[in-house]
Amino acid sequence: MAKKSTTSKPAGAGSKKAPVKAARKPAAGKKSGAPAKTSKRRVPSQEEISQKAHEIYLERIASGKPGDSDSDWLQALNILQS
Repeated sequence: MAKKSTTSKPAGAGSKKAPVKAARKPAAGKKSGAPAKTSKRRVPSQEEISQKAHEIYLERIASGKPGDSDSDWLQALNILQS
């Protein structure tokens, strides 16, 4: 009669697991997501933003459009950074 092996199998041996898939790489020549910007945006001074926001405020009031100082400031910042 043959002797039985006394060694045990490592934990998880014999259990079937789904193979792990590697993350897909984008195809050659294709870029994923938004394009990287190579130029740096200029950072305007607080004084420049304030002056532009005031101009926007005057135009907004003259045309009767609704708004507030925060939206004027953000619009001025966007204009000066572009």
